[in-house]
Amino acid sequence: MKSDCLRLLPKLFVLLAMIGCARAEQQPTYDLVEVPFLTNREASVNRKGQLRFSADRAETTGGRCKLRVYELPDAEVVVDAFEALTADAAIGELESEDSQRVTLYVHGYNIGLERACRDAAVLARRTGFEGRTLLFSWPASRTVITYHKDAGRFAASMPQIFDALDELGRRYGRSNVNIVAHSMGSRLVRDAVRLTDMSKGRFGELVLIAPDVDRDAFVDALPDLERLVDDITVLVSNDDRLLLLSQTVNLGARLGQAGGEEIDGVDVIDVTGLEDAGFGGHLYHLTNEAVGGVIGSILNGQLRDDGGNSALD
Repeated sequence: MKSDCLRLLPKLFVLLAMIGCARAEQQPTYDLVEVPFLTNREASVNRKGQLRFSADRAETTGGRCKLRVYELPDAEVVVDAFEALTADAAIGELESEDSQRVTLYVHGYNIGLERACRDAAVLARRTGFEGRTLLFSWPASRTVITYHKDAGRFAASMPQIFDALDELGRRYGRSNVNIVAHSMGSRLVRDAVRLTDMSKGRFGELVLIAPDVDRDAFVDALPDLERLVDDITVLVSNDDRLLLLSQTVNLGARLGQAGGEEIDGVDVIDVTGLEDAGFGGHLYHLTNEAVGGVIGSILNGQLRDDGGNSALD
């Protein structure tokens, strides 16, 4: 019996080696990515010496997210660490050569900094703007029930967001600076003209994704917005259940809901019925590869039509 067991050992070692090789082959590959950010979240250092950011508002500072971005199409992202930078240094992290465009990404409600970094990394990859995307993370909480408190935090953060835009414009040229805002982050359009110097010229593309903005308020602000940016694109969907909830809470139709009248001077892309639209049908810019590609074309100035409503092909 003992000799039989000994004869089985080599076969067992071979089998274990084969299993180990198979597991190694199944390991997903990833890229190490860094995403620069500006934030007006209050920063602190925990007992382990790790940098952490709260939902309390403070002066604008900068930083760098260090992430692992796994292969598309899933594009799973893991944040390994935050690194502190000055705001000026964070803006200088963008890799813009020969007047290439850069993008400022402003996230929505209920998003912590770690998730905001992951989202910015995915958006940058899907749009082809890796190395040219700067995240602005305002002090949104990570609690669903703080919607109205987050709305107040965002309103208080808008001057700092536009200070960042003005600095980006000074460094890279305003026409080379795109603005991408998601959900509540799209509310920057309401006070945009009041908070920036219109005499310095227009910014590039303004892309509003699932904007949680009152539709009528947007239409009222549009004449001023058209003097602030070269072109405006709005992505809308009737499958967006989170905007339906917002409509109930705010007692008014949201800009990101499909089915409204055409808006002169605005390109509207209707993604209703799209698969892979993310949680609540609200995150399609991160979960759907085709949407990311279309946004990338817009940001590069390669997708521009005569305005009006259009569907995503």
